[in-house]
Amino acid sequence: MIRTHEFAITQGNYIQFSMLLLARNWAIVYFALLPVLILAAILGTDLIIVMLLFLWWLAMPLWFVASFALQAYSARNAALFRNHYFDIDAEFITMNAADGTVERYPLNNIVKVITMFNTYLLFTSTSTFYLLPYRVFQSESDHQNFNNQLVARGLRS
Repeated sequence: MIRTHEFAITQGNYIQFSMLLLARNWAIVYFALLPVLILAAILGTDLIIVMLLFLWWLAMPLWFVASFALQAYSARNAALFRNHYFDIDAEFITMNAADGTVERYPLNNIVKVITMFNTYLLFTSTSTFYLLPYRVFQSESDHQNFNNQLVARGLRS
């Protein structure tokens, strides 16, 4: 069993990682629409269509920022932002909060793992993830064991 140091994730960090993921996944689509918008304006497409495209192009990032902020401040994610530590074994990741709350997540529910800025991002769905910084492991051996578990499950290469 691997036990991490106690740590807390700030809501600001959660939103920053969310925005980095947004930029990583949607930047190509977002900026590909700009030439379409310019081409529509040059070809003399109706002004209302150009304005709608432009407003959509401006509103898309704001919608993502708002949705990530709401997710970070929602009650169901409140446990993520309290002091907690993880116990990791072959089947479960158990989050033990300082107030005695215990939540268990089956490792089978993790669909993807991304490493970013010395932090594991463990995805349980397309938009829900858990941050596990490298610094919270009690030893390099624990860190390596966790990495080996992810590789054995095909979540990392």
